[in-house]
Amino acid sequence: NGRDKLLRAVQYAARVVRGGWPAGSAAAQLAAAVERTLSAARQTFRLLKWLNVLAKQFTPVVSASPVVDVLDAAADICIMLFFVFDNLSWLAKATVIKSSGAGYMRRAARFWFAHTVFNVLSQLVNIYLVQLKREALLRSKDARSAPDNAEELRRLRRSQFVRGLEIVRSSCDTPVSYSLAQLPSHQLSPVFTGVLGVVSSVIGVYQQWPQRIKSHTAVTS
Repeated sequence: NGRDKLLRAVQYAARVVRGGWPAGSAAAQLAAAVERTLSAARQTFRLLKWLNVLAKQFTPVVSASPVVDVLDAAADICIMLFFVFDNLSWLAKATVIKSSGAGYMRRAARFWFAHTVFNVLSQLVNIYLVQLKREALLRSKDARSAPDNAEELRRLRRSQFVRGLEIVRSSCDTPVSYSLAQLPSHQLSPVFTGVLGVVSSVIGVYQQWPQRIKSHTAVTS
């Protein structure tokens, strides 16, 4: 996943260059070639990734609330269908199946777009629930001085930071997937979607970083 996020950052940086330089220029042509190559390579890495999402459904998790459960389930279904249609697009491009790879890719992007929306909503609800817990702890007597309560407050603050970061990442991916799905009447600027893609990718790389370093950053930020 970390390698994929790094390649994704380079891919979207190439999109920024492609959109920012005059069409037909050497820089724009080179950036377009890099973007196409990395896009094809990353699509190969995504083969059968829908199985990972499916396997996740059989892993027991602690339920935060019924609303979060529904939103998470919807997000998982959407991202699984994204991988399924993405894989079908790859098979079509490889002429394994006779169909339109572009058509499958548009359907995949629409499910990716829906996934980002459900994910943002789920994280917002989770942040609200965590905030309620923090307020309850702060209202308790000697909340800050009790070691257990102080540690719990740090854990809750860390949870809000992580979920807030996930909201930013998914929010950046929403316009990107919206553009790839060809839902708007006119395509969004490649510079705009490229910058959002780079930001999302950098956050994704950070999320893959060793837990010890991330915890230190969250506590001191």
